[in-house]
Amino acid sequence: MQNSVIFIFHFAAAINFAYGIYYDLVELKLPDDYSKVSIDFAGRWKYLTFWNMVLQLVYFSFSLLNDVFGSNSVYKKDRTAIQKLRDYVFGSLVFPLGMFVATTFWTLWAINRELVFPVALDAFFPGWLNHIMHTSIVPLDFFELIFIPKTFPKRSLAMSGLSVLMLGYLAWVFIIAFKTDFWVYPVLAVLHWGYRLLFIAGLMVLASFMYFSGEKLHYVVWGEPTPKTVKSFQKTVKEGKSPKAAKEGKIKRKQN
Repeated sequence: MQNSVIFIFHFAAAINFAYGIYYDLVELKLPDDYSKVSIDFAGRWKYLTFWNMVLQLVYFSFSLLNDVFGSNSVYKKDRTAIQKLRDYVFGSLVFPLGMFVATTFWTLWAINRELVFPVALDAFFPGWLNHIMHTSIVPLDFFELIFIPKTFPKRSLAMSGLSVLMLGYLAWVFIIAFKTDFWVYPVLAVLHWGYRLLFIAGLMVLASFMYFSGEKLHYVVWGEPTPKTVKSFQKTVKEGKSPKAAKEGKIKRKQN
């Protein structure tokens, strides 16, 4: 029963991002007047939001493969090779990038939406598609973190992977700007170089914070990765209990 629920969740999440990507690439038509203020160079791959959508789709699709042929374990020795790869990608890339995209987008929207999503887009860009891209990632990634058994990757390896991804995208943004004289995000266009670099440094700090937040929450839910806690939580998962319930039961036994 538990495995069926996990499979259905991963399938629904994959469909969510697959349809969002399909509609964005195939069904969404940009009017001529908007095309004049944008560029065709690199298409949707200019935007971190699209990178994140593809990453989320790949992850949840791969999770379906893991549900069938892999494992869902909090005990490192019980993990299959498929789960090891799934856990690394989630902890180092999927969760921090998903939270980063949602946080930065809606924060800038609240300050001045023209910096990230001009009002002119409302005429042809569906609101539900915007929420698939910038909102659905939050509940889906949090559900994955809290309810799907996994182990978090080693911090140094996770931060290395996240740094490569973020620095790679920033380099891509600068390449586009220098090649086409077009800044992917309007907020970068209105800042002078000093503030622009400071803004980018702040984004790197925020991305790191998202990783550490995910790591902390994971250990709060599933326990610190010590031999005793790992074995205890593995037994809890096999018995179909929640980590919190098992912890409360242990406290009661001590009191008695």
